[in-house]
Amino acid sequence: MPSPSSNIYRIALLALILCAFALRVYKLDSQSLWYDEGVTAIVAQYDLDSLARWTADDIQPPLYYALMAGWGRLAGWGEWSLRFPSVFFGLLIVPLLSALALRWNGSRLAGTLAGLLAAFHPLLLYYSQEARMYTLLVALGTGIVYCVLRIAYWEGDDPATQEQKGRGGKGQAGPPWLLWTIYVVAGVASLYTHYFAVFLLLAVNIAYLLRIPCYSPAARPTPLPTQYAIRNTYPWFLANAAVLTLYLPWLGNLFTRLDVDASYWEGSLKLWEALIAVAIRFTSGETVLEGQAARLLWVYGAVTLLALFGIARGDDRVTGRQGDRVTGNHPSRFTFHVSRFTNYAFRIPHSAIPNIQYPLILL
Repeated sequence: MPSPSSNIYRIALLALILCAFALRVYKLDSQSLWYDEGVTAIVAQYDLDSLARWTADDIQPPLYYALMAGWGRLAGWGEWSLRFPSVFFGLLIVPLLSALALRWNGSRLAGTLAGLLAAFHPLLLYYSQEARMYTLLVALGTGIVYCVLRIAYWEGDDPATQEQKGRGGKGQAGPPWLLWTIYVVAGVASLYTHYFAVFLLLAVNIAYLLRIPCYSPAARPTPLPTQYAIRNTYPWFLANAAVLTLYLPWLGNLFTRLDVDASYWEGSLKLWEALIAVAIRFTSGETVLEGQAARLLWVYGAVTLLALFGIARGDDRVTGRQGDRVTGNHPSRFTFHVSRFTNYAFRIPHSAIPNIQYPLILL
């Protein structure tokens, strides 16, 4: 029987999803399509062969347009119908991010607050009302991180615990093949949705591999066999091999776009201006003028420092209580690895919008 706190969490999450839906459909068609949305409307009306050939010469892969092609033929090509898929994917982010925080922190309050962030975040609201692929990318990225985090927790168990779970004990039974399968599907879909998804996959996999030394006797109070860590890398290798294999038909187009669209990489990056611009987009979004948003950054910066301090304190406290499990799997360390390597994406001038999921993961 669910506990009262579990019921409260579910009710709160449902309320957040309903609020998020109401906010995203409010005045959904009050503005006409702008240029990029017009591209979506036109390309989605092509047949699939023409659509694939057109996107091969464009800066975006074909998956989102293919989905819109099917949706538009069912629901029509007006502003409301074209933007509704973004509403749907933006709505999915709310329970996904809540589940990620719940798995990460173990606290239903953390899950509720993460859902609150996803429901009311200005930039997520903005792109949930735009007929483009960004909320689809965020939903896929959040799902990828959730799966890998679940896998990391499972691998943190000692062999005896894993064997017990495999015999029907509570928790994940046997190797998490279902999670790896979802990872493959979401990973391939993200790459066919936006080229910059490669940064997230790269970051998550580096973070995963950095956990391997944690299995050594020097890193854990309870030593584990060397083959234990090696065994757990087999599913990882197979999953990423599957992602690469399924993306091979389109891989050549990715490198072609890097060469043809050289304007994306020209010039020198003004790091300070870029950091301020990214910070504004990920806090105030498009809701206030840039000058006001810049002043608000002081408030957001203070909150961020407090949050990082809380993560550091929490890591120390938990490590003291549960040394062997936490050394390899405490979420703050996993997320630290993810955030370190996704910082590379922020050095690219045009990457601010599609990388919306990374600051949310850090939060």
